[in-house]
Amino acid sequence: MTDIKVAFPKPCAEPWEEMEPKGCNRHCASCDKIIHDLSAFTIDEAEELLETEDEVCVRARVKPDGVIDIASSRKAKSKRLVAVLGASATLATAACSSIGSGTISPRYQVSGSVGPFQYATKGELRTEGRKYTAHLGPNYSFKFTNLHPGTYTLSFNSFCSGDSFVKTIIVRDANVDLGKLDWEEDCIIIGVMRPADPPRRV
Repeated sequence: MTDIKVAFPKPCAEPWEEMEPKGCNRHCASCDKIIHDLSAFTIDEAEELLETEDEVCVRARVKPDGVIDIASSRKAKSKRLVAVLGASATLATAACSSIGSGTISPRYQVSGSVGPFQYATKGELRTEGRKYTAHLGPNYSFKFTNLHPGTYTLSFNSFCSGDSFVKTIIVRDANVDLGKLDWEEDCIIIGVMRPADPPRRV
């Protein structure tokens, strides 16, 4: 099976629903560009789109395994359009900080990781007016430290649609290791799409 690999280096937050319809596509007033809906493109049309435009803006529905939803065609079984990680999810070095928590001594920690195609950029842990933020590391891991015992709400900010995962965490008298968190949801990305592999020079 031949995959066409693409990256999304410039995802944006402009609402698709507020854009002016242009056939199957839409016009973004913010950047004055046509946003192509990849779900209406066959694999051949998507490949041609990549070759004919220097910077093509798209709306892409990315499945949990990285495969992008496109229109069916005769070549559907032999070719796929696949999102790759890297430029799509700009993941910072692992770090954590607290807001409004004052000076506290280390208590407990909540840690874990997320699946790569959740396109999460940071996690937030909230309790009683306090918010702790953790940016995901290169292996999509997160860690919240200096936590008092209590009930916390964990959520992840994603390029897909804001807070795409919410979980209640109870911290009592030990560290909490959540392991790998996977939520089986498609991710919709609006933004620039580029070939992930550099074009070959003939």
